[in-house]
Amino acid sequence: MIRKEEVTAVGELVKPHGIAGEMVMTTMYDGLFDDMEDPYLICDMDGILVPFYIESYRPRGGSSLLVKLDDVDDDRAARRLAHHTVYYPIDRLPEDDPEGDEPTWERFVGYQLTDAAGHAVGTVDGVDTSTANVLFSVDREGEELLIPVAPEVVRTVDHAARRIAVDIPEGLLDLN
Repeated sequence: MIRKEEVTAVGELVKPHGIAGEMVMTTMYDGLFDDMEDPYLICDMDGILVPFYIESYRPRGGSSLLVKLDDVDDDRAARRLAHHTVYYPIDRLPEDDPEGDEPTWERFVGYQLTDAAGHAVGTVDGVDTSTANVLFSVDREGEELLIPVAPEVVRTVDHAARRIAVDIPEGLLDLN
């Protein structure tokens, strides 16, 4: 039995990709499954930590992967796993970067955004750093929102819960 204190959150199964059961997974760890003979991830399924073996995986941009789990063979099965936090054994995490590089903005992909009152705004599914103002690309029920990453907007970041509380200026959501 897998115990909660043996694992840590490392990402999220965001959504299905295609119709064959492949899923988009965000993670802040490079090479998470590279050194494993039989790679797996863990999801909390109704309070029970369940391992899912990975049939295949491949990079998809800066901080996401496309993963195909054993016995998840269609988009319907993949949808049941969408928005589940991915856990991984603490003792198997990749070593920290010896260069001591700072984490990138992409580490926030998969974090949940909430407003000041604690209501869900959406999930960060990308970060735009192409301009002077960094923007979170947020998936809000299939609609893309662009939220500025600025001290007057971002109130708190809870890395353990993978949650960001934001104070969205009035009317900003109407512009998206």
